[in-house]
Amino acid sequence: MRGLWYFGKGAWVVRDGAVVHFSPYFYAVGKSRPRLKSASWVEEADLTPMEFDGLRYVPADGRVWAVYVERPGLVPRAREELLRMGYRVSQSYIKFALRAAGDLSLRSGPPDISAAVVEAMYAKPKVLAFDVEVAGGRVYVGYTVDGEDVAIVELEEERGAREADLPGDIDYAVGYNSWQFDWLYLPSATRYTLKTARGYKPHIDLFPLFSGGFGPSLGLVERSYGLYDVARQLGVHRELGLADVELLRIKRLRSRLAHLSAAEAEEYLATDVKVTYRLAARVVPILEGLGAAVGGNAMVVAQVGETASPGHLFEFLIHKEMERLGYVLVDRRREAEYAAGDKVRVRAAGVFRNVAEYDFSAMYPSLIVQDGVDPTSVRECSDGFEVKTTGGSRRVCFEGGPIWRLHVAVLEARRAVKAVGKAADQAVKILANSGFGIYGKRAGWGVVNEWVAAYIVQKTDAIHADLWQRYKPVYGDTDSLYVQVGDPEAFLEEINAYVADKWRGPFGARLGLKLEGVWDYLWIPVTEKGTPAEKNYVKVGSGEVAVRGAALRPRGLPVFLRYGEFYQWAKALITGTASVSELLAKMDELPLEDLFIEASATLREVLFTREGKPPKALDASRQPWLALLAARHAKFTAKYNSRGVETSPDEDLDAVENLWYLPVSTRGDAKAYILLIDGSPVAVEYTAAIDPARGRLEVKRRIAVPMAPEQVRKRAKAVVLSHPLFVQLSQRPLVDAPRLTG
Repeated sequence: MRGLWYFGKGAWVVRDGAVVHFSPYFYAVGKSRPRLKSASWVEEADLTPMEFDGLRYVPADGRVWAVYVERPGLVPRAREELLRMGYRVSQSYIKFALRAAGDLSLRSGPPDISAAVVEAMYAKPKVLAFDVEVAGGRVYVGYTVDGEDVAIVELEEERGAREADLPGDIDYAVGYNSWQFDWLYLPSATRYTLKTARGYKPHIDLFPLFSGGFGPSLGLVERSYGLYDVARQLGVHRELGLADVELLRIKRLRSRLAHLSAAEAEEYLATDVKVTYRLAARVVPILEGLGAAVGGNAMVVAQVGETASPGHLFEFLIHKEMERLGYVLVDRRREAEYAAGDKVRVRAAGVFRNVAEYDFSAMYPSLIVQDGVDPTSVRECSDGFEVKTTGGSRRVCFEGGPIWRLHVAVLEARRAVKAVGKAADQAVKILANSGFGIYGKRAGWGVVNEWVAAYIVQKTDAIHADLWQRYKPVYGDTDSLYVQVGDPEAFLEEINAYVADKWRGPFGARLGLKLEGVWDYLWIPVTEKGTPAEKNYVKVGSGEVAVRGAALRPRGLPVFLRYGEFYQWAKALITGTASVSELLAKMDELPLEDLFIEASATLREVLFTREGKPPKALDASRQPWLALLAARHAKFTAKYNSRGVETSPDEDLDAVENLWYLPVSTRGDAKAYILLIDGSPVAVEYTAAIDPARGRLEVKRRIAVPMAPEQVRKRAKAVVLSHPLFVQLSQRPLVDAPRLTG
């Protein structure tokens, strides 16, 4: 393990197992030395400010001052003071852990990214995965260092484990949602640091990574962040020999955690630990590669991911490189809006046969490199590409530059590490792909340039539109094209030759497509308006079924489909080997429990937003939980105050529950759901209202009556038939879409 990480108290970091001090700082730009109470000290820096002039970053007047503060939390306060005093600021948003790691590791400039990532991959960090559960008045700590053998230690309530209980010969201790709870039961100084016989070890919590800005980069396609939901999306449970339905069975144990026997509690805990280890085995090497690229390690990236996205890493590299050259870039916010282009194009709805899928290789990074895109060198030119924002329309060109050279280095690093392994490739891919979004970020400070951001998305849209008109694909989405062709390999050569000739940039021809595969079937549904759906489709081929789009995913379906048979039925319906009537007939044979929709949450998650504030409205995702509260209580009230929330009757806000429900009536003031309570179906009708201004939520029960099994089956079938896949493919014979290309 290389680098260091934020200790979690004051301005201390851990380096080589020891706690050392590192002073937080950022830069101010002005004519005179700033005087502010929140600063520990201020010193002049031999740097030149570069400021956005409406088109690009150019050298500007003003002296640069390094402003040091006592602890990281004081940086925003000091920044606001300086802004009120008329100063500009630079690097005021950089995360403390990243700054400390980078400053102590990148003093001579950016690393050789490919060499740094390769070195990190060969180091193969050793991971300890752990979990803590309180069940039946007993506290259990489970951990593993190999993913197979799980040690389980039983503790007394509120007593931490002894240091000897945790192996010290590790690089990282990894948990899931462990920064909120688990670390309290372990020998720790802070939630970021566990103490072992071999010194302090970093504690990574995977939950903030998957639920925050890193989630899509790590492979999540659903906004569903429970441990088993993430495991199912990434398929890691199959490495343990667990089918989806078996994963669901173990997940159900959590809903009665307080009543589990010792054997059941240990089975549940051991599975949690093994699943966490498998996630860590996949994710930590990627984080380690990203960390190596910025002078840190996996823990630094985890701490960045707590509140930021991967783009933060690229921005830091930009700042360090410009600082090495003697400049600081003045922080700014996005001011102008621009159209991102419409790269989603659909020819028609229906089932298409023998469709080849082509994807651009690193489309945005490749465009940046071949066109010399740099926010310090953009200029207006008569023969340039026309870019439009709310600030006007300009034809712009680029001449390369120091930031462009950083993009080149990252793209070259990706090509260099591909042979090293999947984790190395994924790490550099994340870094490369994060390098373009920073220029157009919607919120917060940064290296923002709307003209650069608009150029990247609008020119790639023009390229996509050109290929769409020329080759008549079936479907196109962002950087992909689905085309019906007789010879996929020959077509690949043709289209790449055309792109290299037509869209070559001043720095060469870097854009190109690759053949991802040939699908036997591509099904595109229709929307409620009767138009072909965008970003929703199903692909079938070579034994694989791939589903794209929120409207088609099985999250809102009964568990027998969501955790088991959805993809098999999708394939059967699209290929015409089964019918929806056969699916409905099967539902008559299933246990009632398998016909319900399943969800997991804590009451705190229901009552608050992810930012910890009362929700402004009671959206659909909260309604089933309000139905559960109505089933429990004739009237439930939550009062929000400065201490959090008070509920009447009292409820455990942090107990994780599994909910089994079917919607009945979800519109109007009175809503109704069927809930599975203690194994019996109950229909609940209720009203709920929230007043965020008064800080009050009220739920009133109107009716709660038992439901007959046949009524449950009828409602479950209606839920299944409301899903676009089943409602649109319920007719036979299935008519193929017309062949659109030769």
